[in-house]
Amino acid sequence: MPDILEQLAALREHETRVAMATLIAARGGSPRPIGAKLFVGEGGRLLGSVSIGGCVDARVVEHGERLLRENRAQRVTVTVDDSEAVELGLACGAEFDLLIEPISLNGTDSAIEAFQTATNISRSGKEAYVITRIPAAGPPARMVSSEPFDATGPDVFVERIAPADTLVLVGASDVGAALARIARGLGMRVVVVDGRERYATRDRFATADEILVGMPSELARPHYKAGTYVVLVGHEYKYDLPVLRDALRAPVRYVGMLAGRKRADSMRGLLRDEGLSAEHIARLHSPIGLDIGGREPEEIALSIAAQLIAVREGKPIAQRG
Repeated sequence: MPDILEQLAALREHETRVAMATLIAARGGSPRPIGAKLFVGEGGRLLGSVSIGGCVDARVVEHGERLLRENRAQRVTVTVDDSEAVELGLACGAEFDLLIEPISLNGTDSAIEAFQTATNISRSGKEAYVITRIPAAGPPARMVSSEPFDATGPDVFVERIAPADTLVLVGASDVGAALARIARGLGMRVVVVDGRERYATRDRFATADEILVGMPSELARPHYKAGTYVVLVGHEYKYDLPVLRDALRAPVRYVGMLAGRKRADSMRGLLRDEGLSAEHIARLHSPIGLDIGGREPEEIALSIAAQLIAVREGKPIAQRG
């Protein structure tokens, strides 16, 4: 999902004040990660979630509206019974602790300043930590650190703001354009690489962070780092082979190529001829994506995005048979 500064920028188009609800603890399980946020606009707009909708988010919205009117922050506990828990995919009842605070979108706001600093650090490629101290009364106090911080006590909450994963898309095809849109919505940094200026355009890849035109093997190489996903969707042997030769040897998280089984096997044979080891070649995901049967560009892109998430989460389904 977009980072917090992008979310605030979207809210700022329509709102001047919002209540920011942050999930800081959960007992009995949670369908959303700790740190998830739900923004409640003074004008009624909602953005984000701390659950998967339903009773929890609805109650948080009510608390957010109340605290906006009262102009104060509060730690709130939302409890769900067994029947409500089933709707959330939990085995039994649960409790969710939230910090809800009014945020001013215009002018100076200490919370926004903290997240601005932390997000700028993460966008530079480093981890950042927002440490929030929650008093019994009054507004929370925050500091930002670029070093890990061990929280001690229930009144200290630490949020890790990590650099976005990078998706390197080699090939400015229709599948690539659809995948770029999905990946950006998932909060990934998207880099498009293609040798054809006519295809690699801002009109076709409006959400991409970078569009690079030139020799793909040279332009993509600087991005081969830990946490990077490399996806080849151009269907060009002359471009794909040198890219794969380097990417499969690099410490990237994922390498996938759009191809049928016949072409994928042919490419693996060429990579063996190039001297790549069986271990390196085994890292190649091709055919790419989860087998959901889709054939349209948007459907293929969705299957690829699902596989990227499965790889990130270490799920066995990521390995397509």
